[in-house]
Amino acid sequence: TPNEQYFRLKMSNEKGPSSTERGVRIEQLKKLVNKAERRLLEVESRATPLKRNAGRTEAEYEKAVEKKENFLNMIERSRGNNLEKYEDAINDYDNEIDRTENEMKTAALLLDQVNLEYSKLKGVMKSAQNSIRALIEEIDKERAEILNINNQPDSAVATPPPGAFRPSSQGSRHEVAFGMKEPKTSEGVDEPEETKAEPANESRNRPFSPCGLGTSTTHHDSVD
Repeated sequence: TPNEQYFRLKMSNEKGPSSTERGVRIEQLKKLVNKAERRLLEVESRATPLKRNAGRTEAEYEKAVEKKENFLNMIERSRGNNLEKYEDAINDYDNEIDRTENEMKTAALLLDQVNLEYSKLKGVMKSAQNSIRALIEEIDKERAEILNINNQPDSAVATPPPGAFRPSSQGSRHEVAFGMKEPKTSEGVDEPEETKAEPANESRNRPFSPCGLGTSTTHHDSVD
């Protein structure tokens, strides 16, 4: 239809990705989202034991510190005040504190790395999902424009598209595609019409005669 031709011509002159290109991009983004979701499950499975380990090492560190404090308090209450006597025992408590503290820091570092990876994957998923929504909105907008143009009456189209004129089934006369008949011309007339006499004062409007004898009243059929 003329409207469809007009719209195709209009869209061909516009820049930007086509609906097909948008569809391909949407499928690519969906695959990216699915891949990120699978990675998230893997990260979560690694994070669970790391969280437990971090909690365990922190508790062990706090317990080691508490044991040393209790031991020092015991020495003070016994009025020994001779720490050299208990130097080896104190060193053992310090070593236990250092060991549990290092384990706690290592567990916290591993957990932070997993949390960072998790955050990045969530960011990738969110960005891809936002892009998918934006592309779908563009496609919906394009479809709405198509429906809007196709629902307009033919007279609303400002510039008729190429091929808007078609031959009439009644003969060689032409009609405009919008239903308006084309004015008659000397071309394509089926039957000759009688030439009416013109008033003398309109002689200047008569066609020029190559013979110099005035205007011929003989009507010649057009040459196809």
